[in-house]
Amino acid sequence: LNERSSSLALLNVVTMLFGSNQVLIKTMETDDATSGAVDCALCMTMRFGIATLALGAAVFAGRAVASTQRPLAATATSTQADVQDQAAAPPRSAGIRGFLSGAAELSVWLFLGFLAQAVGLEYTTASAGALLGSLTVVVVPLLSLWDGRRIADCTWLSVGLALLGSLLFVGPGALAGALGGFGDGLEVLSAVLFGVQLWRCEKIARSVPEDKLPEFTCLQLAFVTLLSCACLASEGWTFSGLTETLASWQSAEWTQIVVMGLVTTAFCLWAEAQALRNVDA
Repeated sequence: LNERSSSLALLNVVTMLFGSNQVLIKTMETDDATSGAVDCALCMTMRFGIATLALGAAVFAGRAVASTQRPLAATATSTQADVQDQAAAPPRSAGIRGFLSGAAELSVWLFLGFLAQAVGLEYTTASAGALLGSLTVVVVPLLSLWDGRRIADCTWLSVGLALLGSLLFVGPGALAGALGGFGDGLEVLSAVLFGVQLWRCEKIARSVPEDKLPEFTCLQLAFVTLLSCACLASEGWTFSGLTETLASWQSAEWTQIVVMGLVTTAFCLWAEAQALRNVDA
């Protein structure tokens, strides 16, 4: 497979995995959870915290292994061409600023999107959330069109088929009461926010060196974790109350939050950025 085909396949895997979030979040935030309903801010804090730690550990381990395997010859003096390339390169501080600002921007869209999704699922069904969340596939082409890009007819056909497929998958009853409640409105808002995040991720990810994407994704996750912690603080959570709540979690809650952290958060966000380097959002 060429890079484009591999990226398309990866993006489809990410889309399917993201869809499982609806059920996992809905289960944790309702009384169906073994230890009772979990606060959405706590769910996000734990989910993104686990994702940050896991991806950060993977990045650290990867860099440590790479440094031990790097041959001594790699430290030889630069050639004249290397010197010229370095002279033409932008200042390191400018690159770091762009790296940080890009990660910070995407983290805001992610945080707002996941927060709207999590709160919305407290007031609507997982099937309605999944269907309304699929509106992201409409938002992204509209943003690209607004940005001056020509959208092929086959893309709009694909959008229609995707929406139809989502409707058939969740069943005709999923639209019952849709857009008529607070939760449904938040799910639509989350779809718009995720669409903006995808649209911006395509642009920003292509400016990040490929070997720096894991660090870039880890930085996004860390920013979202901090924003989620701020939400917890604003709700009046204390450290003792937090530890007491976490201690009451059963294996079912821990399994769900770890799966979301490792698979549908850390892996999916890295894979999304990786894929969007080669394909359009």
